[in-house]
Amino acid sequence: MQPVIILNFKNYRQVAGERGILLATEAVELANKTNTQIFIAPQLIDTSLFSAKGLKVFAQHADSVSNERSTGKVTLSNLKQAGVVGTLVNHSEYPQSAQDVREIVEGAARLGIKTCVCTPDLDTLSILEGLEPDFVAYEPPELIGGNISVSKARPEILTRFFGLLDNFSPSSIKLCGAGIKTSEDVKAAKLLGAQGVLISSGVVLAETPSSALLSVIDGFF
Repeated sequence: MQPVIILNFKNYRQVAGERGILLATEAVELANKTNTQIFIAPQLIDTSLFSAKGLKVFAQHADSVSNERSTGKVTLSNLKQAGVVGTLVNHSEYPQSAQDVREIVEGAARLGIKTCVCTPDLDTLSILEGLEPDFVAYEPPELIGGNISVSKARPEILTRFFGLLDNFSPSSIKLCGAGIKTSEDVKAAKLLGAQGVLISSGVVLAETPSSALLSVIDGFF
């Protein structure tokens, strides 16, 4: 299968609005040239803007609410209208309850929206039993945005994580997140069983983001 990259823009000012469109366009061109599948998770206020450009957009967040009479919430149906193809769920910087995760994954599946459930530890995996989200990413919160990747800092836990995932959600694509920055980080993750990465600052905050992304892609090959 094609390696998968979900590039999360978070709320970094460097990729807000049109500046983010430029990086996203470069990222898609690189991915296409290297037979890599890439999804862009822009800032929530930019979701429609990015979708209108024909990009494969993941929302950074969705709420487990369907009531149109709700304020400040992000509903799956509105994300569908905005043109997203998927959404992050339970990111370590926006944790959600087990019930919320279940409702979002099930609701997204009914609407044809992909889900990437982020898991901060091994214990969280049990909530995925019977859910089968499209992607599951292991992201220990203490390593997010750091200089040491989870694939190098905790290889034995990553191996165990992927093994447990085969039991709880065997059809889910395995992603590695937290601290991924270089081709060596990706190589290590791939050897441990990762089929893709969820990445942010390693590319977005790099001096030359396109070069940083190419390094990440090289790690798969």
